[in-house]
Amino acid sequence: MCGRHTRNCKLTKTKRPTCWLLAYNVALVISDGITARVGSLTGGRSRFMPWNTSQNEDDRAMLEYQLEKVVRSLFDPELFHDYMRYFVLFEDDGDSLIKKIAGYHLLNRHLGF
Repeated sequence: MCGRHTRNCKLTKTKRPTCWLLAYNVALVISDGITARVGSLTGGRSRFMPWNTSQNEDDRAMLEYQLEKVVRSLFDPELFHDYMRYFVLFEDDGDSLIKKIAGYHLLNRHLGF
């Protein structure tokens, strides 16, 4: 059975900090092909949010796939460089280091959208 519970279990296993491949991860994108959410490796499930953008609103299709929106906006090379540099921070909670990433609304405000 492939459902929400199965996907959540896979995400939890993937987020285990023992995996050296994820050491340099900036943002995680989870998607079922239509909907998509962006969050951080150390963020809880509730912190994974849709990525909205006001960029090129006139070019937006009637039916818009959220995954495509993330790829075309957040992962634009120049924008992503700024995102990594200015919108990712780390907080020490005493037990571990927590990565915090900004949501789309903060990036859009920075860009003047």
